[in-house]
Amino acid sequence: MPVPTRLTDFSTTAASNSPQGSDSIGNSLDDYLRAYQAVTRLDLASKGADIASASETDIAGTSGFYNDITGTTAITDLGEVDAGVHKVVKFEGALTLTHNATSLILPGGANITTADGDVAWFMSEGSGNWRCVHYQRANGSHLGPVLTAAQASTSGTSIDFTGIPPWAKKITVQLAGVSTSGTDDILVQIGDSGGVETTGYLSAVSVLSNSVTTTNSTSGFGVVDAIAAASVLHGTLVLTLEDSAAFTWVESGSLSQSNTAIMHISAGSKSLSAALDRVRITTSGGTDTFDAGSISVIYE
Repeated sequence: MPVPTRLTDFSTTAASNSPQGSDSIGNSLDDYLRAYQAVTRLDLASKGADIASASETDIAGTSGFYNDITGTTAITDLGEVDAGVHKVVKFEGALTLTHNATSLILPGGANITTADGDVAWFMSEGSGNWRCVHYQRANGSHLGPVLTAAQASTSGTSIDFTGIPPWAKKITVQLAGVSTSGTDDILVQIGDSGGVETTGYLSAVSVLSNSVTTTNSTSGFGVVDAIAAASVLHGTLVLTLEDSAAFTWVESGSLSQSNTAIMHISAGSKSLSAALDRVRITTSGGTDTFDAGSISVIYE
């Protein structure tokens, strides 16, 4: 039987390891004992060679329990090794760890952009699947809220944000300089894997100017009311998970018009049939289009 050189050469079945009862050991017993000591130390308590980042970065293919990962190439795969093998890595630069719900499971179910000095602990689940069981930022901060790329609200009757992970408990919609081509109200609608829901909202929006008017909506969270084509909107709308069993979300928001002294204050609730995974900002009539500004979403 060959003398092992890596911890992964060992079998979890004693009879499959060497030396075996039929082996002629002789003076080579010392070789086996020294090899076991070296391999155990190598893969459980030593720093191995640096590993260059690649789409498939085989972290278990290089000896050492702890390795530096160099380069900035995005990583989508960590190679294949038996389930239960652990690996600690330190990143030497900024790259993207790409979350996959099966093969590269990351905390929070979202991609991670690394920084020089960040440390991650990965556990193999076998068949090329890995789970990050711990991630530590070099600057001491925690993995925080995820900010989506801002979408230009310059065309179309709706702006959609999809792929929101099921762990999200709070979603902030941010509007900057948003306007539409007409007088339709603006609604925020939510949905799950079955699509965006357009009924069942319990919502109200109040317009504050020289007087106060309030309007209810059941087709979405009404977030502005009685606007004109010249209205330019800024502010935030916050969606918070109130009941995880009933998938009930509550909304509160405040938007101002920079073209005139008017505020829009909104609040409401809505229950889904499954975990929220999408948010839509749309015009109530379905004909007026967005024509200025941008919208982004933060989920946490």
